[in-house]
Amino acid sequence: MGKIVSLIKHNELFETLSCVNPKIKEVSKNFKYVEEGQHYDFDNNKISNWFNPDNVKNLGFSRVYPRMCAEQYRSEYSLSIHQSNYLSLFLINLLYQDTKDVLIEDVGCGAGIFFIYLNMLGFTNFNGIDNFSQLNKFTFDFYMNEFGLSPALNDESKRPIISNNVGVTSAVCRSAVIDSAELICCYTNRSLEESAKRVLGDAGYEFLCKDSDDLCFCYCKKEKYEKFTEAIIPYSE
Repeated sequence: MGKIVSLIKHNELFETLSCVNPKIKEVSKNFKYVEEGQHYDFDNNKISNWFNPDNVKNLGFSRVYPRMCAEQYRSEYSLSIHQSNYLSLFLINLLYQDTKDVLIEDVGCGAGIFFIYLNMLGFTNFNGIDNFSQLNKFTFDFYMNEFGLSPALNDESKRPIISNNVGVTSAVCRSAVIDSAELICCYTNRSLEESAKRVLGDAGYEFLCKDSDDLCFCYCKKEKYEKFTEAIIPYSE
C-alpha cells in the first residue's frame, strides 16, 4: 500500500544540509532572474526566476501549480531547492548510505542544486537531464565548477539506479530508467501519478511512499520493496 513519510517531523537532515545555503545564494548572484512571461536573455545570463534560491518558497507545487498553498512556506523546508526534492534527498540518504557511488539521475536538473546537496551527503555519481529552455547550460556548468562537481549531462545511455523526476512522463517511461532504476521519485501531479502507476506497475515496480505534504511520490523495484519499507517505517505516519 505504500507509506506516508513525515519529513516535517524528521527534518534533521535538512537542517544539517542548510549550511551550504549561503554559498548557493552567493553563487546565484552571478545571474539575473526574470519573472514568468518575460523573455530570457541567456547571452547575458538572464534566466528564469524558478532558479533564484531566494524565490524557492514562492514556486507552486506541481499538483496545484500555478496556485500557491500554505505548505510550501513551512520553516522546515530550509533548503535552496524546490520542496518536491526533499523526499528524494531523504530517501537516498536513508536507503543508500552504504553505496555512495550509486548513479543518481535528475531529470530537469536545472542548475544542479540537487547534486550539490547530495554531494554534501557523500554521493558522487550523477547524470543531469535538462533541455535548458529556462536557463542556459552555462548556469549549470558554473554551479558545478563552483562546488567542484563534474556530473554527466544529458547522457541517455546512462543506467541510473535512482531517478529523480520533476514531472516528465517520457522520462519515467525511458527504457534505460525502467531497466536499471531501483528507486524512482517524481514530483506529485495527478497526470504523472497515473502514468507512473500504469507504466511502472507493469514494469515490476511497487508504490513505496509519499511525503506527508504530498509533494513527491516514489516507486521501487518489487525485490527492494520489503527492505525499503522496513527502513522507512520509523519515519512514517
